[in-house]
Amino acid sequence: MFETLNARGVRLSATDLLKNYLFSVLHRQREYEYELKNLEDRWENMVGRLGSESLPDFLRMHWNSRNAFVRQSDLFKVIRRQVATREQVFELLRGMDEDVDLYLALTSPEGSQWPPVWRGYASELRMFSVRQPFPLLMAAKRRLTDPEFEMLLRACVMIAFRYNVIGGLHTGDQERVYHGVAQRIANGTLTTSASVLEALKSIYPADDAFLDAFADKCIKTTASRNKKNRTLHPMRAGETGFRSGC
Repeated sequence: MFETLNARGVRLSATDLLKNYLFSVLHRQREYEYELKNLEDRWENMVGRLGSESLPDFLRMHWNSRNAFVRQSDLFKVIRRQVATREQVFELLRGMDEDVDLYLALTSPEGSQWPPVWRGYASELRMFSVRQPFPLLMAAKRRLTDPEFEMLLRACVMIAFRYNVIGGLHTGDQERVYHGVAQRIANGTLTTSASVLEALKSIYPADDAFLDAFADKCIKTTASRNKKNRTLHPMRAGETGFRSGC
């Protein structure tokens, strides 16, 4: 019914479509009522934590941290092709359960149980409006130690500042690099933070290029109280910060 309505022009959310599809898989295989109830409870708990609007974004980040790269517009079609059995439905749910805390910590760090340093890095990524590293961070959190994850989280902040904020470089290229490295972490090819950092070198602008871009960069913001403009000033390579300026 959901898919028929959607085909006839009644807009349904990706969350609704995915829920309907997962239930239809269990229904076709004549699963017992308790399994349908289990799916319902787990799904509603996840939607309650994320919000229905955020679930498609989370699901794409989760999927790309474990599988071939997919864009948001193709996500539902890809899941329909690759999640076709009871076992695959519950495997998808288990994986989502495993990654949801990290997604929430990255998008709402102030409400997480992360250490203060981690929350600070996540807040900077949010301030920069950068989400491309999320699949890599999901893969790293599952496979690497906490100190190595912290090192990569900090590195993602530094890359975001150099590549996105100051360089304004192409995010599509950056996303593909992050995804490729996430896959290598997930399949066990990259097993240390040092090897991951080496694989990310292509999206870490060199000091000369960074300083040249920084010298010409002016980011104006409006202070909420005094309405004064502020300007981002050059600083030593590798540092971030804002100073009141001309």
